[in-house]
Amino acid sequence: MGEPDVAQLRQRRIAAEDQSTKPTKNISAGAAGVDNTKHSKSCARKLCMTLLWTICSFVALTAIGYGYVKTFHHDEMQMFLMRFFRDLSRAKAHMRLHGNGHAIMTVLTGNEDLLPINEAPDDGFKMSAEELREFNGLDGAPLYLAIMGRIYDVSRGSAFYAPGRSYHHYVGKDATRSFATGCTREECLVPSLAGCTESQKQEARRWLELYEHHDKYRFVGVVRADPVSDLVEQEFLEQEVLSAVQDMEAVFSTDGDGGRTAAAERRSAKARERYQEADRNLDEAILFWKSALVALGEASTDDDLEVVMLRADIVISMAAALQHQSKYGAANEYYQEALDGITATLGMQAETHPLYARAQSDRAAALFMQGDRLEEAVEGFRAASQSYEAAIAKGEQSGGEGTLERTVLEAANTQLNLGLALLEVAIQDEERLGEGTGAELKAEAKQLLQKLITKHQDSDDKRYQKILNVARSVITSL
Repeated sequence: MGEPDVAQLRQRRIAAEDQSTKPTKNISAGAAGVDNTKHSKSCARKLCMTLLWTICSFVALTAIGYGYVKTFHHDEMQMFLMRFFRDLSRAKAHMRLHGNGHAIMTVLTGNEDLLPINEAPDDGFKMSAEELREFNGLDGAPLYLAIMGRIYDVSRGSAFYAPGRSYHHYVGKDATRSFATGCTREECLVPSLAGCTESQKQEARRWLELYEHHDKYRFVGVVRADPVSDLVEQEFLEQEVLSAVQDMEAVFSTDGDGGRTAAAERRSAKARERYQEADRNLDEAILFWKSALVALGEASTDDDLEVVMLRADIVISMAAALQHQSKYGAANEYYQEALDGITATLGMQAETHPLYARAQSDRAAALFMQGDRLEEAVEGFRAASQSYEAAIAKGEQSGGEGTLERTVLEAANTQLNLGLALLEVAIQDEERLGEGTGAELKAEAKQLLQKLITKHQDSDDKRYQKILNVARSVITSL
């Protein structure tokens, strides 16, 4: 038979179904893999404190959810709840600086006195908004962000703020309005709080307190105000921008109770709706997923497994959307962020979790589509296949649909893509080194695809039939 057409192969690269657009639920508690026999007494005390914090948080949220509904509009209540995790970090700062063991209750109920913000000296460091844009983490530059005119170095939080990571849209600018409202559209990443409610302005102050007293972030200076030559024109422009921004913020408002996790899930659901539309709006989907991450707050070692997996699922979904826009570099960064987050929580158990396997597989697909990183893609698909096999052997449930069936389907899709990747590497080797040099890889690809067909040939599921039809076509062409 003749060589398979490379263009046709590239059209087959992402086969079967999109694995990365559904939420993570019903995660097996056994995935944490905690070995209680290895805990020291200090670890036990830490666990007890964590449980105490969780219980207190639940009680506080219940009280808040009951009282807030009577007094405020639902969207204002939700904006408070979606900052829940940020407030846990703030509570720790209160405890660290003032030894207040009850800080969590006062912070979560909104009755805390905000920690003082040190005044910037008149002769202190200042930079313009234009200069601030240069501190974006590119080419070795530090990561700076500004809030309420104050600039902070968040370089030690590069796992979240570096280029391609989930909070990078806050870097290199003063995005006070976004911190206050939760809207992450470009129109909302501005310093103005014009038209915001007092509740929203207080949210911005809470974020300011977080950055000011965070043990990893450093105050740098202030944003130098730009001179305004025509105040009348400036006022007119601000009103025009304000009207547009408020329209955007209305899209991001979410009604309902349930705290930060529920808020993130609702926003993620809106993202999926836009992603799955016939005329899909990928830009809006990405914005809603970013807003869902704002709802969850910055990642921490205090996150429970449900939050970690939800965050990973959102990040993987954003990466898939970027991949569809051919933004492979950005997609790879998001996939790696998801893998790092799962590994940090599950340790060695991470590689047996289906969500980890999905991130590996989708990242390999992004490398495959780039064309010049095929060998990395092959290794990525191999690793993902091994993770899927381990997850299936353990009977783990996949995220999204919550069924083992989806995990098996994703594994089949990954095996198909591994076969295609091996075949394309073989073709490139023969184009570069001469006929016959890719024979070994071709044989491996054919064996892998034949094994896939044998395993699933009795399935009536159309999704499997789609995978197997591609596999049969490739084998026939060899």
